[in-house]
Amino acid sequence: AGYKGRMVDILKGTRDNWFRPADVCVAPDGSLFVTDWYDPGVGGHNQRDLDRGRLFRVAPPKHRYRVPKIDVSTPAGAIAALKNPAFSVRYLGYRALVSMGADAVDATRGLATAADADPRHRARAVWVLGRLPGQGTAAVALALADRDPDLRTVGLRLARQLDLDVIPLVGRLLDDPSPRVRRECLVALRTSTSARVPDLWGQLARRHDGRDRWYLEALGIAADRRWDACL
Repeated sequence: AGYKGRMVDILKGTRDNWFRPADVCVAPDGSLFVTDWYDPGVGGHNQRDLDRGRLFRVAPPKHRYRVPKIDVSTPAGAIAALKNPAFSVRYLGYRALVSMGADAVDATRGLATAADADPRHRARAVWVLGRLPGQGTAAVALALADRDPDLRTVGLRLARQLDLDVIPLVGRLLDDPSPRVRRECLVALRTSTSARVPDLWGQLARRHDGRDRWYLEALGIAADRRWDACL
């Protein structure tokens, strides 16, 4: 995949040159915590201060730190945890939903198909749904039919994790309007031993616009070890 990014200065050590941010994580309330290795030197053996450090919390003005109540004993509570910006809380929600099995299907599918939900939340729900008993194939089909190309990409990745046959799935997505989805199709073909791979590769290759470098790389990933057949 290829991405364009921009730098946003959330913290900037303009008044203290000893500022050495070492890690960042999202807290359960959505604020950021940044650990600061407070030291004047970086690299080698030039550590001059082993006894001090700082912890910064970044949040909007007057936003008091409150950890929200987390109750994953019900499907609704676990879904709420799954939406949380903190990895640790999301993990609790994920584990709870998977352990509920069939009892979590309706709530999880509801989030996965909610038209007004954040696409990230819907993607998390698709991952969970794919792990629930008897829901793997349905979860993949649901994601592949989604209007959001990111969700269609998730569907292909979920299919690979579940060891489903990706060949018919790729066949359905050959004309997908999103190049990122077609790139994911190519990546999915890499490990397939199907005799249909060269034909599918050729059809996807013909849809390359001649400019997308990441698409070209994906073509190479898929054709590796079988270039003659593909070409």
